[in-house]
Amino acid sequence: MKFTFGPVHPISIILYVIGIPLLFLTIADHVGSYFDLSDALRLQLFLAGSICLVSASILNLGLHIYRQWRSNNESSP
Repeated sequence: MKFTFGPVHPISIILYVIGIPLLFLTIADHVGSYFDLSDALRLQLFLAGSICLVSASILNLGLHIYRQWRSNNESSP
């Protein structure tokens, strides 16, 4: 059985580009207090970044499952 992942969905790329800097910003502020964010704002940014990354991952996984299902149904008579 061969595991291959097709191209990443463009929407998930946008979600990754948004989510990763948000998480980096919150972690960097928590560790070094570089940006002087309040705890509530840091939590909101962390949750927004996490939601973006989880949504992108679910989108890619769903797209991969759909492509596998479609290729299996096309090959069977």
